[in-house]
Amino acid sequence: MTLFAGKTIKGDGRGKILGFPTINLTINSKQDTSELQNNAGVFIVELSLRNKNLKGLLHLGSRPTFNETEFRIEIFVLETLSNISTDTSNILDNIKTNTDINFNIMHKIREVIKFDSSKKLAEQITKDVQTAEKFYSQKSS
Repeated sequence: MTLFAGKTIKGDGRGKILGFPTINLTINSKQDTSELQNNAGVFIVELSLRNKNLKGLLHLGSRPTFNETEFRIEIFVLETLSNISTDTSNILDNIKTNTDINFNIMHKIREVIKFDSSKKLAEQITKDVQTAEKFYSQKSS
C-alpha cells in the first residue's frame, strides 16, 4: 500500500447535491499525482484526517457524466452515512481548504464510467458504498 498525502481544496459542491459530499484534494508530490492520474477509477480507501482514522471511497479521474475532463481527486467519507461521533462530525463539517489529509488505497472497485444522468450516478455510488461496507465488514472479521 502506498500512502498518499495531500491538502484539501474547494470543490464545486456537486457531491453534496448528489447526497455524497466529498473532500476534494490536491496531492503534495508530483510523482504521486502522476501515479494517481495513471490509475483512474473508484477505490476503497482508509484516510487520516486530523488524527482521526476514517474509511472512504476515492474517485480518481474526470467526471464524464458532467462532461468534465479535468482530473479530480475526491474522497467520500463512509462515516457520514452512519451515526458518527460528534468528534468525527465536527471534523467533517469544519474541513477548511489546505487541511492535511493522508490516504491508503485498499481496493479498486471500478473504472470511471459516464452515466446517463446524475440520478444514475448516485445509484452507482450507493452500490459502491455497499461494496466498501462489505469489504470493511469482511476485513474486520
